[in-house]
Amino acid sequence: DDVGSIARAAAVIVCVPTPVDRYLVPDLAMLRAACSTVLRHVVRGQVIVLTSPTYVGCTQDLLVEPLTEAGFTVGRDVFVAFSAERIDPGNDRVAQEAVPRVIGAATPECEEEAAALLGRAVDEVHRVPSLAAAEMTKLLENTFRAVNIALANEFADVCQSLDIDVHTVIGAAATKPYGFMAFQPGPGVGGHCIPCDPHYLLWQLRAARIEAPVISEAMTQIAARPGRIVHRIRESLVQQAGTAPRVLLLGVAYKPDVADVRESPALEILQQL
Repeated sequence: DDVGSIARAAAVIVCVPTPVDRYLVPDLAMLRAACSTVLRHVVRGQVIVLTSPTYVGCTQDLLVEPLTEAGFTVGRDVFVAFSAERIDPGNDRVAQEAVPRVIGAATPECEEEAAALLGRAVDEVHRVPSLAAAEMTKLLENTFRAVNIALANEFADVCQSLDIDVHTVIGAAATKPYGFMAFQPGPGVGGHCIPCDPHYLLWQLRAARIEAPVISEAMTQIAARPGRIVHRIRESLVQQAGTAPRVLLLGVAYKPDVADVRESPALEILQQL
């Protein structure tokens, strides 16, 4: 909490939540506050790396431009890069140091400084030619997962209507050694990444009057998924008319073995029930 420690640091890594509000609009308050604090205490020679998933151009807007306006020459006086965190909570099968870090920087000099810093923590750094490319990489990673989860959920509904076990189908498809990645259907999507990050992209695209119909529909279906689960529960309870309905809800965290309920679909299901 000692902000004076920022001025004594050789490197500053900004890693704060980037949620969306109840209307699925990006909430940048914490990120703006963190960057503002760093800027108030920046000293020459520091390396500043933004790791919070955000919109394309955010590092430029919140760090590079304010530093330039304050009289710093980025790439000589201070070094700025973006390298999104790549953490899978609850996954102990892949060591953190084995996960490459994608780095995009404001200048070639910034890239070298950031690669030297993060290279001490991971086995490999993957460099891309710009801040924007690194920011978009993180958005693609989580949007890819969101779209495929939405597709898996849709297949679950289709298989149910045709009286087919969807897990059997997914397991069979997963035997193909190329061109297929298994995603499992569920009651919705939780956590601080998949339900949020694609909305940072959609928010930016709306401002630019650019359409992304596949992403937009996938996120719409993900948001509607808990309501569909509640509807199926209600249908089941109707079939048990005359009895006092009791529903046991297990697994309120957003994923197994993680004590985190951020954006957990179980909370919405509980509220609707």
